[in-house]
Amino acid sequence: PVRWTRSNLPDARPELTWALAYEHWGKGYATEAAVAVRDWFGRAGLISLIAPGNSRSQRVAERLGATPGEAIELPDGGPHVVWTHP
Repeated sequence: PVRWTRSNLPDARPELTWALAYEHWGKGYATEAAVAVRDWFGRAGLISLIAPGNSRSQRVAERLGATPGEAIELPDGGPHVVWTHP
């Protein structure tokens, strides 16, 4: 994976992310909310940074039409995959 440091940070891109309390997982709320935010944003270029082991978020990203891309290493967040939204 690419290791990001202060000297090689890529150009900033808006990130679409989601988080829900555990008792609300599996009910479609994350997908519904993310679709609303994505549609409100109204332009291309959104990404989601998702940890490789986070299969639930990967499924949300897939439902949104996002595709996985490069693996990166965040300075304080460990490995993640950059998912690009259409």
